[in-house]
Amino acid sequence: MADVLTILAAIDIGAGLGTKISLATPEDFHTRSLADVVLTRQEYGTTSGQYIDQLVSTLKKMMADCELDFSALSAIGVSIPGFAGDDQKIIACNNLPLLDGVNIVAPLSKACDATVAIMNDGDCGALAQWKIDNQELFYWAFGGGWGGSWISAAGNIRFPTINWDGQDRHIHLANEPGYVSRISKEKLESLFVEYDVSWRIFRENFSTENSGALQDLHGPDNDSSSVRGETCVSGNGLWRLYHARAKKPDLSRFSDARRSQLLDQANGAECIFQLVREGDAAATSTVALFSRILGEVGVDILKVAIDDGAPVNIPIYLGGGIAKSFELFAPEAQKVIQQAGMQSLLVPGHFVKSGLNANLIGAFCLAAKNTFMLENM
Repeated sequence: MADVLTILAAIDIGAGLGTKISLATPEDFHTRSLADVVLTRQEYGTTSGQYIDQLVSTLKKMMADCELDFSALSAIGVSIPGFAGDDQKIIACNNLPLLDGVNIVAPLSKACDATVAIMNDGDCGALAQWKIDNQELFYWAFGGGWGGSWISAAGNIRFPTINWDGQDRHIHLANEPGYVSRISKEKLESLFVEYDVSWRIFRENFSTENSGALQDLHGPDNDSSSVRGETCVSGNGLWRLYHARAKKPDLSRFSDARRSQLLDQANGAECIFQLVREGDAAATSTVALFSRILGEVGVDILKVAIDDGAPVNIPIYLGGGIAKSFELFAPEAQKVIQQAGMQSLLVPGHFVKSGLNANLIGAFCLAAKNTFMLENM
């Protein structure tokens, strides 16, 4: 490793479990890394300064463990669960208020003597997928929420959210699909009845989950007649749907380990999909509803994007943890899309199949984007 003179770092600031940090060479970052570390939420500290110091100390240790001189680190790409301004200052960082309004680029660049760039995580995932396919595409990533992006054939983000003013209507529907898409409550309640899910239980559970007080669900820009797409279409959304079934699932029949997983919002979706594979009726019906809602909201997104110049057959690549169960939910969602006359196909993202982290690969692309590295890797 002593012969490696140029090293890139990728940082994926997660809104959930932690921050993933990876080192790689410009030639190999799309297939393998030199080192990987997860910085847990408990290690972040309580201020932005403490968090940045942790990033720097972690990078130094990773480089030392690889027997690399720290000066070999030339560029850092950072994937963030939120939005930045054109000055690279973070405007809003989902679930991480300690980074709201913070410029992490300047201090990180100074401490590491490296160029630093940040980008929304959905945009990073799209950039990574684009590098594989080199075509215009949508990238939708499902985790705790539903992120994504629309990227051009030239590798540019269409309608990026820069200098966001806090108004949902100023975010393009294709850029943050789960956050700014909506499904009417009237439509949702009708679907719930069809799939034996209780709107009352769903609403009460959501209220308890967020504040402990009974409150109504709202869509983008505080629209009281709708809910955000990702409220139902995400890992958390699937978990919510399962636990809102009109006939409450009997969890007592499961082992303690499985019951604990089903009750854990962060990991419940994976368990629900496993139950589908085992033929569980409640889980199967829940995933069918999830697929239906994804299809319905997807049609709305496609209509807007096509009006704004997207190809009528633009492919939609799916990423994130849920996409590992692509075969269990995507075919039904595809039927809804096709029945609406849309030509786009849902496709499993490349990095779902490879096991690599698309956000990290996109952050590596971001680190290399303004040099010869990206074009010649």
